[in-house]
Amino acid sequence: TAFAQQFLSPVVQTLVAGLKGELHADPRCCMAEALRDVLQACFESGGKDETSGSQLAPLVALSSQECSSAMVVVLEVATASVQRRSEKMAAFSASEELEAEEDQERLEEELEEEDELMTNLVDCLGYMLKTLATTPAAAASGGAASSVALFDSLVLPLFAQFLGPDQPSSLRHNAVCLFDDMLEFGGAAAHKYIPAVLPVLVAALDDDEESFLQQASVYGLMQIAKNDEESFLQQASVYGLMQIAKNAPQHFSAVHATVTPKLIALVQRPKDDDNELVTENCVSALGTIASVAFAGEQQAQLLQLWLANLPLTADEVEAKVVHRQLCDLIEQGHPAIVGDGFQRLPAVLGVFGRLLEAAEGEAPGCPEALLDARTRDRIVALTKQIQQQVPAAQVQGAFEALSAEQQGAVQRALSA
Repeated sequence: TAFAQQFLSPVVQTLVAGLKGELHADPRCCMAEALRDVLQACFESGGKDETSGSQLAPLVALSSQECSSAMVVVLEVATASVQRRSEKMAAFSASEELEAEEDQERLEEELEEEDELMTNLVDCLGYMLKTLATTPAAAASGGAASSVALFDSLVLPLFAQFLGPDQPSSLRHNAVCLFDDMLEFGGAAAHKYIPAVLPVLVAALDDDEESFLQQASVYGLMQIAKNDEESFLQQASVYGLMQIAKNAPQHFSAVHATVTPKLIALVQRPKDDDNELVTENCVSALGTIASVAFAGEQQAQLLQLWLANLPLTADEVEAKVVHRQLCDLIEQGHPAIVGDGFQRLPAVLGVFGRLLEAAEGEAPGCPEALLDARTRDRIVALTKQIQQQVPAAQVQGAFEALSAEQQGAVQRALSA
């Protein structure tokens, strides 16, 4: 750790200087990506808490002043990217050959370059803000408030404007991601953003329909890429709503009656590869919202829908969170999950069987795993407990409903 800390500042300074001075698109994007990787490694250097799965305080980190200096350069490069995007769009709109297919393809490629660069730059900003908010030294001196102050003074002046509905979807997505980070890690000091951000997040749940109305604009020429960006924007917006429900439920209560039916509709629509990540984020959000905003029969209905859509398999980060929550609810004996007399046992064992089958092909600690090691152990312990507490005929019936592969995975896990 001391060795890594010793070389962190020189490495970051070199990458920041290279990013600022690079004039060509590909090397500039590579510099941004390399800087993002270093800052991500800092944020994740403390590892994760085995029980909650939350990120522990970083062991290697930049100081507040170093973050501020790096952010200034990153934001200069981001501003230049926005300017280049505007110039390219203006030039294309003024062209007399709007229908030329090669011109359309060239514009798509050039804007994709700017989108990739901006995504890396936004990730750099996010990792610095999150790290600053969670380091032990920063936490002792009000780290979250310090991170919010840096966000206010440097990041907000550029990115607040991109929340507008008239902005390109990729830039809206970038802005929402940054606000998501602040809502998750900024503590109470970040709650001041909620009145402005919450309507944006709610409106984005309908963007799947709005994306098809862009035909009259120049972006209509890039409809496939546009639809992808709308999906990313939806995913980031759902995540932001979930953070508000978790961290500021008093603000979420005003919109949960509007938001919940939209999330249910997104979960229940036909699933395909293009909307799978959004759907899984919506499933995760429903589990959170059911726990913090509902009670009684309404909560039970939401949790039953949530259970029916498990396990999650596309979003590994949310999968770990949701599958921990499933174990929590079963251990609590929550009636919406367990049911009277374990009547929902087949659904629960079905989820367990699929997860244990998937876990057999994954290395311990693999980032792509759907379970962390502790959750896998909890699933095995819960399955053994079910065997002891539920009538054998009922357990056997639920077990026989599993595929042969899932039955084998469960048996091997129980006998290990």
